[in-house]
Amino acid sequence: MAGKTSVAQVVQSELQREFSSAYVDLRGATGVRTAAERIINALPKDVLQRIGKFIANHVEQIQVEPFGIKLRKGEDATDVLETLFGLLSKDKKLLLVLDEVQDVGGGTNHFLNMLSRIRNTSKRVNFIFTGSEINLMKVILNPEKTALAGRTPVKIDIVHWEKKVANSFLREGLNHCGVVFSEKEIDEVVDTLGTLPGWLNFYGLRRCSGQSHDKSLAEARIESVAVASTEFQHLLARRGAWAPRVIITIASYSARWKDLGADVPPKGLNDLLKRLKDSFIMTEENGRYSITDPVYNEAAKRLK
Repeated sequence: MAGKTSVAQVVQSELQREFSSAYVDLRGATGVRTAAERIINALPKDVLQRIGKFIANHVEQIQVEPFGIKLRKGEDATDVLETLFGLLSKDKKLLLVLDEVQDVGGGTNHFLNMLSRIRNTSKRVNFIFTGSEINLMKVILNPEKTALAGRTPVKIDIVHWEKKVANSFLREGLNHCGVVFSEKEIDEVVDTLGTLPGWLNFYGLRRCSGQSHDKSLAEARIESVAVASTEFQHLLARRGAWAPRVIITIASYSARWKDLGADVPPKGLNDLLKRLKDSFIMTEENGRYSITDPVYNEAAKRLK
């Protein structure tokens, strides 16, 4: 909820004169094949018009259905995309925004291999990756040992705003919607939800739809904590029963390593702390660990 998608879409908009571009939501993609189909279906209208002939010439590989284009059973997704982007990139550079890339199932390396082959075939294809899976993003950003070797990435870390930036964001958004508000309300929102733009959006959208401050803040808090709880569940998957206890302890007070439990495996604990820190959920100062974001803090204390 730090605004990764928004930043990626702004970059896409700024580069539209130079690139044909497509935004691809990869959340829940079950594998490379599904990801490939989403990429094809995300192509803008001007690009789709240019691939009409491609589809006509590849009817054995691609079928057009009421809800979009699908690859026929048994067809190699990489081969189809390689051919497609080879044709499309001849007259204009292409930019693909691949959002939440960590969700592609079936092995990320297969997906990266597919993208590498597309890039090798079509030098004018460029990618923007967004993701919240730290290990995967490190693979993409350090591609020497992967299929993306030789591709120098530009890295953008998106972190928590300072309070004054969050306050300004709320003021500008509410003013744009014509909402009457007080500085006390602005302060209460930031104190309750923190400074991540995603949480603040939950509140702002409700105010802009005509809801009261109190109702908007209460509903935004519930929605935000639910989203944060889901993120914790993903983070804790396949970890022992000790892991939620560690997070609860860190959320409850500024904890040191020795406070996190004698029965906790050191290697597993180190990995969990690193993941929390790399995800900007947890901070470390002078050997003490804390979860200062109020939404993540509340979600952490509710873990079982």
